[in-house]
Amino acid sequence: MSTAEKYFSLLERLADGCLKYQLRSTGDTALDGALLCPACGVIHGRCHEAAYPLLCLARATGKEKYLDAAKRLFAWGENMVCEDGSVLNDGQSEWRGITVFSAVSMLHALMHHGALLSPSEKAQWEERLSRQLTWIKDNIDPDKRPFNINYICSGAAALALGAAYFGSPEMKSAAYRLSRYALARMDADGLIYGEGTPNDLVTPGGARPVDMGYLAEESLPSLYEYAVAAKDEEALRAAKRCARAVLAFMLPDGAWDNSFGTRNFKWTYWGSRTADGCQALFNALGKADPVFSEAALRNLGLYERCLDKYGLLAGGPDYAARGERACIHHSFCRMKVLAQVLDEGVCEAPGAALPTEGAAGSKRYASLGMRRLSAPVWLADITDGDFEYMKGGHASGGSLTLLFNRLWGPAVAAANTVYSLKEPHNQQLSRALSSHRTTCPDISVERNGQTYHQFFCFGAKSYLEADGTLGVRFVPADISHAPCPDEAEFHVEYRLTEKGMDISIGGGSAVFTLPVVCSGAEAEAAGHTAVLRRGGLMLTVIFSRPIASAQRIFCLSPGLEALELKCPIDGDLQVSLRCTEENH
Repeated sequence: MSTAEKYFSLLERLADGCLKYQLRSTGDTALDGALLCPACGVIHGRCHEAAYPLLCLARATGKEKYLDAAKRLFAWGENMVCEDGSVLNDGQSEWRGITVFSAVSMLHALMHHGALLSPSEKAQWEERLSRQLTWIKDNIDPDKRPFNINYICSGAAALALGAAYFGSPEMKSAAYRLSRYALARMDADGLIYGEGTPNDLVTPGGARPVDMGYLAEESLPSLYEYAVAAKDEEALRAAKRCARAVLAFMLPDGAWDNSFGTRNFKWTYWGSRTADGCQALFNALGKADPVFSEAALRNLGLYERCLDKYGLLAGGPDYAARGERACIHHSFCRMKVLAQVLDEGVCEAPGAALPTEGAAGSKRYASLGMRRLSAPVWLADITDGDFEYMKGGHASGGSLTLLFNRLWGPAVAAANTVYSLKEPHNQQLSRALSSHRTTCPDISVERNGQTYHQFFCFGAKSYLEADGTLGVRFVPADISHAPCPDEAEFHVEYRLTEKGMDISIGGGSAVFTLPVVCSGAEAEAAGHTAVLRRGGLMLTVIFSRPIASAQRIFCLSPGLEALELKCPIDGDLQVSLRCTEENH
């Protein structure tokens, strides 16, 4: 199957999956045409954006069902349009920043498939679009109110595309201003920060608000689209530099590493719950450098791995195995980027190795509050970032938030430490209350009936030994980052080699919790050892003390099942993780 066929096949499968849930024949314009989400039991207000990819399919296949569905979605979308032209995120959400995404989607639809609409229909689309662009021009302005950087970049793209479509110098000027705001927020590593407010905040630990899901799948693609539409060479160079930088966070299986992100409560392993994806950007860049087209394809393969039996994209690899339904939001967002790739011409460039394959060494990312350790077949993230997007947000304290093996895949993958509905309309809930919890490793202590955790500590101190061992000193803290009363200090050393990860823990009496990803694996734990087996591979975890408990758990973010191992520390503890083939 050619690359173009892969994109088209997935787009068609997702579209057919979504159309199973399109409401019809109720006789009520507040409902007819919308997509009903089987996971959340609601209509997600942005579903009308799927009109664009449905038009793409209508043109490619000649099938009336796609054209009819697109027109119904556009008509229903009027329910989300406010009197000033802005668009509501949902019927119960007053957030209107998403007007930028609606406008971009309509622009793509009109630019590529406007001929499918009658003159009167096209005029209706253009009228709604014009009002949206006017609102964006007047309101997406960081001088007027704070916005996460993804809205700044997406606003620039919408206005640049709109300026070209309508011939508006005012839109072009506003797009340029937003682009310069974004370009000014690129750090020394080439990463754009500002996924949190204040955008320019530097924490006591030196971190900035960065979320890899939003950066790789929304802010950067939008900045690139702005640069191309506006013919802005400076912005184009910056976008290409940032694209090269984010490749360091694509794992060999096509996943985005967002274990440290400010908004990783929306981490879906393959990306971020409500973003569009990296494919259009990487497909375009892949025409000059095949590493980008390879990255796009690997991420596409992960989408296919996460499709459920209804044809919808689930929020992680283990949703189906755990009986969790797929939120339809993922599918209608990803459909847009797949359509864009097909409309702009699919890159059939040969594959190339990703930067994370075969890497070795250590690198500190100051803005992320994270250090990456790399060995030829292993990757590890140690996170101590202290930008607080939400209480119980991403882990800190020098926690091991990612451990990846090229054969096994993720062995540890942690998002937020306390799962909560920070964005109720953009997240979902699990009914498995007793087993749904964080997959983040942790050292915890009990003091006066209160539990204090490593991953809540915002004052951890790390040091790198000459042999590559990373040491961390920390005091367990509560969710507000207040240290435990006696300020008992613990130290952890992480050593990553070709063989695996060795962890050494020292301090007082505590409990070490290590959730090990067990997707599709048989698992057993007895004495000092836990063994996970899958497809001829064996992941072994050996503790220097007996394991106190082992339980299968799951977290919606990033959508992975794990064997949660608990072991007492009692002054010291050594842990080793190894992955081998069973016949070796």
